[in-house]
Amino acid sequence: MAAPVADPPPARQGENVFHLNQELVPETELEQLLWNAKRGHATYEEVINGFLQSQVKILDTEFDPAQRNLLHRPFLQYGPHNETLLALFTTTTRADLHRQRHPQYRCLKTLSAVAVIRSLPPDMGLVLNSGWKVGLQLGPAEVAEIRSQIL
Repeated sequence: MAAPVADPPPARQGENVFHLNQELVPETELEQLLWNAKRGHATYEEVINGFLQSQVKILDTEFDPAQRNLLHRPFLQYGPHNETLLALFTTTTRADLHRQRHPQYRCLKTLSAVAVIRSLPPDMGLVLNSGWKVGLQLGPAEVAEIRSQIL
């Protein structure tokens, strides 16, 4: 069962920050894989497999010590087709770019990518490392396909 996810708050929460394009020097295996893929040296399948084996960071307004809800009020963004995307990050450094801009998202949670995929509602996609030149975006249909393969 998917964890409840709050509607995105208005104003700056929905701003498109994909244009920030911060340079990224890979710090993790997943970032290196994304970097390689951007240069044509890794396939989509390799990227997805690497993502699913990774831990990711999520910004949230609260920390739930009982872990009843993996996603309480997470940082959400909108994609190019106005789809809701859960913002994920590979490292604290990547998340800090947004924490500085949106201080209400003070909690940083670390979760497995598989747990995140399983807990997303059917109409939500994800964006990894938004605002950085190396990342990943999956729409709701792509997330649903991946979820069906890992359940």
